[in-house]
Parts: sequence; structure tokens; C-alpha cells
Amino acid sequence: MRKILRLELKNGHVVKGRMLEGVQKRFSFSKFWMKPEIDDYHELFLNDSVATLYNWKNYFLSNPLLEYTGKPLSIGGGINNLIDASELRKHSEKIVLNTICYKNPDFIDQLVELYGSQSIVVAVDVLKQDDEYWCLKVNGKDFTGIKFTDHIREINKHAHGEIFVNDVSSDGMLNGINLKLAEYLMRTISSHQVVIGGGYKDTIQDKELETIGVSGVVISRAYLDNRWAINK
Repeated sequence: MRKILRLELKNGHVVKGRMLEGVQKRFSFSKFWMKPEIDDYHELFLNDSVATLYNWKNYFLSNPLLEYTGKPLSIGGGINNLIDASELRKHSEKIVLNTICYKNPDFIDQLVELYGSQSIVVAVDVLKQDDEYWCLKVNGKDFTGIKFTDHIREINKHAHGEIFVNDVSSDGMLNGINLKLAEYLMRTISSHQVVIGGGYKDTIQDKELETIGVSGVVISRAYLDNRWAINK
């Protein structure tokens, strides 16, 4: 199972909370490369968790990335124009879009035309209420009032490569990936590769997730808490 390590950044620090709330500083991003578990993931996703909230530029537009890890890199957070996206694309394999897709889904097509569908990821934060999955934006801060199925119907019109779906109710909880959500995603999304996140704690669910058909899982707290390793 492909593991994508998601690091949430706030003002140059790696932070983590539960259900995208109550974030706490873990360490300076500059110290990330010193962690002994550096090889225990397949891809790296760096997300500026406050850029959209405060209408800031993405952190990595004014702060350099550190040494190359040898892993495919995705960058997200506050990306809403071609200039910023193009600059970040110089330093990464993939650009991750979230909030902008509600306001301007055609932005996906503009980036795909420049860099190809394999370089563009759409991320969606979802929360289940009354037996329905709803979309959140601004890193889970704002309720959109848009059903997940309606949002997927819209973004399926655009030829991005992957979709990252984060289960907000499980994010940071270490209670395991929601397998019912994974099955729901595979029934709902047919035209893009699906990566699921929220609650991952160890490799025990990997075979089930592979059977369901997701192409990967996003991990965060399990990694930060040193709870797992790919080769265990």
C-alpha cells in the first residue's frame, strides 16, 4: 500500500491536531530531515494549513524547501493562481488543490494544460452528517453546504490525476481508516485514482484497503507519534 506522509505546516512548524482542530506544534520543519523514520513512507505531501485561512501566500513561496528526500513531493495550501502554482511546481512533482476547486474548478484545467493531469491533485475534506458526506474547505474550517457526491460530480469533469479524500471525523484520531468510506469512494469515483486519509494507525488494514481498490493512504499522526513503519 502506497503511503503518503502529510505534514501540516503553520509558520514553519509542523503541527497536528484532532479532526483538524486544536493543532499543536510538533517541531520546526527544518528538523524534519533529522527524524530517523525518514524512509518509512513513499511520498511526501507538504500542506500549508493556514495559507487559505489568512489569505497568505503558500509558505514555500518565500521559504526554501530543504534537501531532496528522493521521494515524490506534493505541495498544497493557498494555491489559487497560475503564478504561485507555477513557482511551486518547479520544486515538486504535484500541486494539491482544495478550496479553490469550489470557487473556480476550471483552475484545475488550466494547470492540467500546463503540467499534465498526473501533476494535479484535488483534495477534499469530508464530514458525515445525517448519513450524508459533506464537504469542508479552508483546511476543514468552513462547512460548504455541498454534498460530497455533488462536488465529485463537478470535479469529475476535470482531468486531474488523483483525489485525496480526508475523513475529518477520524483525522488525527488513530482509530483506523474508515473502510466504509473507502468502499463508498470507490463506488462514487470512477475516473480518478483515490487516496484516503484520516485515522491511519498501522499496516493492519492495508490488505483490506488494497482489496477495496484505493491507490494509497495518507498518514500523519501515526508517523509523528512513531507508531508504525512500512517494513514492520
